[in-house]
Amino acid sequence: MTEVQVELHDELRDLVCDVLELEPGEITGTSSFVDDHGVDSLSLIELVAQCEKRYRIQIAESQLKTMLTLDGVYRVVTEAEAL
Repeated sequence: MTEVQVELHDELRDLVCDVLELEPGEITGTSSFVDDHGVDSLSLIELVAQCEKRYRIQIAESQLKTMLTLDGVYRVVTEAEAL
């Protein structure tokens, strides 16, 4: 990853931890927010809303299933920014 990509990934980790009330050391790129951390669907919707607001992007409802891990959030945000 480039320095910019690493910065975005770290920024998204902070956002995820803030919205989902998790500690940064608790999550990995592939840990499931739902299965590993017990996050509910309302919190995931809030995460989508915060990503849309912060990055001024639109995230399709169908992409919610991709945003169940930190790596998934990163993928969705970067794809949306590219449009």
